[in-house]
Amino acid sequence: MKTGRLAEKSPVPGLDRGLAVLEQVALGGREPGFNEIVAQLGAPASSVARVLKVLLAREYLVKDPRTGRYRPGPAMAVLGQHVPLLQRLTSEGRPLLRALRDATQNTALLIHWNGRVLQCIAKEMDERSLAMQPEGEIRDDVWNYPWGWFFIWALTPAQRKAVLSRASGERAVLARAETARADFGKCGYVYEATRQWRRFAAPVRDARGECVAALGLGGTPATIGEKAIGRIGRLVAEHAARLSRALGWAAGG
Repeated sequence: MKTGRLAEKSPVPGLDRGLAVLEQVALGGREPGFNEIVAQLGAPASSVARVLKVLLAREYLVKDPRTGRYRPGPAMAVLGQHVPLLQRLTSEGRPLLRALRDATQNTALLIHWNGRVLQCIAKEMDERSLAMQPEGEIRDDVWNYPWGWFFIWALTPAQRKAVLSRASGERAVLARAETARADFGKCGYVYEATRQWRRFAAPVRDARGECVAALGLGGTPATIGEKAIGRIGRLVAEHAARLSRALGWAAGG
């Protein structure tokens, strides 16, 4: 399968250009700039500019205002809901989110990582707690969330460098990642807190043992008291393990 290139003879050249751009950005392994896209497609710059304008307007791509590079946008992630894995995650995960919400009276999330961005693919909110991020929201600042550490740990050094290039203070981020790893090794979940919020996360694994998602929970110091931290953390880990078992991970317990 050839991706990111124009077909030699296309009955719909404009559509072909749009698909080629999407393939290049989504499957190329890096975030390309305008000149790279033009060179890869071998199409006139004016034609590529028009295609990019449409894809940006429809949110299939987003442009980094700092670097000028392009990456997949929210609309691409919505299309990804049709991928069987995401369908299984949401169908199996939502009842567990509801159970976790009801057991803790806080907001539970299911987060998917596609190698570039985080997406909240399911959410069950308790009105007495934090609203957390909207269902369907896309974020690329993976290092700012406790559930992001599971995905960062799985990256190769080259992938980690590319992802964290957008973060300010890469060394500090890596230090936080190692602290989170040590905490996870002790209790089976990650816990982070400020004066305003308290958040938990645990990994969701597939049949191969790979982390394909994360279960998160958030609340305030009022809804998650000091004495409840351990109990709620264990509940998050247990529900993530149940979802992992539903996906076929034999060691999920």
